[in-house]
Amino acid sequence: MPTITWQTLTRWTDQELAAFDVAAADLLCALGLPGAETIDVNRCQATLDQWARHIHEETNRLAYLFTRHPSKYQNSKARFRMMVLATVLQRDLGVHCDLFWNDLSDFHFFSNPDHLFVHGVVQQRRGTCSSLPVAYAAVGRRLGYPLKFVTTWRHVFLRWDEPGGEQFNVECTSHGFVSHPDFYYLHWPRKLSEEEVRHFGALKSLTPRQEFALHIGNRGHVFRELYNLPAAVDAYAHVCHLYPESWSWSASLVDTMNRWESRLRARMPPVFPPMTIHFSPRAFTNIPQDLERGVFNLYARETLLTHPPFEEKWWKPARRDPRQLPADYRSHIKVRFPQKIGENLHFSFSARGVSTNDVDGRQSP
Repeated sequence: MPTITWQTLTRWTDQELAAFDVAAADLLCALGLPGAETIDVNRCQATLDQWARHIHEETNRLAYLFTRHPSKYQNSKARFRMMVLATVLQRDLGVHCDLFWNDLSDFHFFSNPDHLFVHGVVQQRRGTCSSLPVAYAAVGRRLGYPLKFVTTWRHVFLRWDEPGGEQFNVECTSHGFVSHPDFYYLHWPRKLSEEEVRHFGALKSLTPRQEFALHIGNRGHVFRELYNLPAAVDAYAHVCHLYPESWSWSASLVDTMNRWESRLRARMPPVFPPMTIHFSPRAFTNIPQDLERGVFNLYARETLLTHPPFEEKWWKPARRDPRQLPADYRSHIKVRFPQKIGENLHFSFSARGVSTNDVDGRQSP
C-alpha cells in the first residue's frame, strides 16, 4: 500500500477526509518540519485512543449527574458529554492551554511545531488554539461526537454541529468547559467587520477539506518563520486550492511570494538571462492561473540560482562584474516543468546561437 503523505490527502474528497483521523491528518502535515523529528504518528494515535476510552468510561460513570439534574446542563446530553470530555482532559490528563506560548512573538510561536500540531498536546499535555482543537476533535470524534472546526481572527475553536440537531461552540483554550455564542467571536480576539466575516470564512463550520487546509497552513507558518520560503509557498498554495473561500490564506500566499521574490532579486546578477517557461498542467485550479504561474516562476529561478555549478560558472562572475560576462554566459533559458508524474524539471540553455541541454534532476513542487 502506498505511503500516505499530506500531499496525498490534498487529493481526497470531503467524504474521504471525514473518514480519516483528524490527528493523523494534522501530524502528517508536521512530518518533515524542523523540530518535529520525534513525532510518532502511531504512538500519538494510540494515546488518543486511550484518552477516548477513559473519557467514555467517565461519561458513563457520571451519567447519573445529567439524569438527576438535566437543567444544570441546559437539558442537553451533548453539552454534558462535552463538559465531561473537557473536564477529564484537563483534570485527569493534565491537558491545558499554555499561556506562555500564547505570549510569544510570531517567530518564536510559529517556528516551533510543538505549538501548532497535536503531538505537542499528546507529548507535553499543553497546547494552543492551533493544537488543542485537534486534540479535542480527535478524542470527541472517536466517541462519535459531531465536532467541526470554526475560525475567527487568528483563533480556532470547535462546534458541536449535529446535522438537523443541536449546535453550540466549544472553546478549547479555556479552563473547564466553556461555550461562547458566535457573537463573542465577532468581537474577540478583535472585532470583525461583516466584510471580514464574509471574506475570511469566519464563524462557519468548516468542511473536511477546509479543515485539512488549516493543518497545511500551520506547516506553511513554520516554514515561513524559518525562512524556507519555497516550502512555505508550496504549503500556502495547497491551502488556497483547498480553501479558496478564505482571503486570509491568499494574503499569506501572496505575502510569502513577495518575500521570496525580494530574496531572489537580491541574489540575481544584474544581467540575468530571460526565461521561457513551459508550465505543468494546472495543479492549483482554485487559484488564479497567473498566481499559480508566479509560483512556478519563483521555483524555476530558485533552482537556477541555488544550483552550485551554475553559481560558480555564471552567476558569481556576473555579479562581480556584469560588464565582463563569462564567454559561455547564457543568453536565454527554457524551463520545462514536468508534464506527467515521474518527469523532472528540465532546463535548456542558449548561448551565441548554440543550444545545450541540462537536466537539473530535481522534482518541481
